[in-house]
Amino acid sequence: MTQYRFDGFVLDEERRELRAQGGVVALEPRAFDTLVLLIENRSRVVSKDELIGEVWGGRIVSDAALASQIKAVRRAVGDDGKAQRVIRTVHGHGFRFVAALEVEVPQQPATAAPKAPETAAPVAPPPARRPSIAVLPFQVIGDPGDHTALADAFAHDLIVELSRLRYVFVIARASSFQLRDADPQSGDVSRRLGARYGVSGSLERMGSRVSMVWQLWDTEDGRVVWAERWQAPLDRVHELRADTTAKIVAALSLRISANAAERARLTPPENLDAWERYHLGLHHLFRFNRARSAALALIRSDRAATIFAVVSARSSCTRSSGACQRS
Repeated sequence: MTQYRFDGFVLDEERRELRAQGGVVALEPRAFDTLVLLIENRSRVVSKDELIGEVWGGRIVSDAALASQIKAVRRAVGDDGKAQRVIRTVHGHGFRFVAALEVEVPQQPATAAPKAPETAAPVAPPPARRPSIAVLPFQVIGDPGDHTALADAFAHDLIVELSRLRYVFVIARASSFQLRDADPQSGDVSRRLGARYGVSGSLERMGSRVSMVWQLWDTEDGRVVWAERWQAPLDRVHELRADTTAKIVAALSLRISANAAERARLTPPENLDAWERYHLGLHHLFRFNRARSAALALIRSDRAATIFAVVSARSSCTRSSGACQRS
């Protein structure tokens, strides 16, 4: 994993540590992500909107909160708003990392002596309570030209909009964009990011039109869950970006839920977790037949029954267009 050295500090992305003189510098998670984002984009100014989109997931953040985060990062690296030796404020635009930087990428030795088998296999990162998803940088087919920025913009838009879904945990761009050249089937997304789902895509220019392909895949088995193709005139791409992103996010939300229900149907009832029980309940809620009753008998835990009762009550109130009265 890449390490960055600057001004007597070492930032280790893999360990999520900032070290100085052999010791670890205390840094809150958002402050750490802010520093990583600024370092990775050190060749340019990072806007306030981009910081909010990446670090806060697009949530509404006051200028005071953003300024406090920048101040915390500066304090951790021995900088301040007056000196600005490490992080410079570009008024009206954003912030930029300006310190001299050395990048270290650990290399594996060409030959290594065989290691004795370890007693325990490496443990994968524990799954998030919510389904997690990583959006990888989109690939540009053919001559990249100036289309790499457009491909990254589409991926960034998806990250921001997906983060608005309360039941999905979205991997930050600073982390997922490290896998720019990763093969979706290689297992890197699951192993390095701990994500359950991955979104990848491609962009290709064909004369005066642009063609894009999106695909959602399950990182556990590499199976493509959903895919879509989109074309638009090149001169209308930016005009259509917001509408297209909204449609893609809506489709992803539906497919993630449908995939959860499908997996739950193939899992023994005693092994179902709350998320799977919930979606299995939704699946049968809208199937008005005998199979529905039989399936509900298999998910008898108090938690599943409670969730199903709440969903049923809300659905009934919606269909009747009347107010629900407490008994």
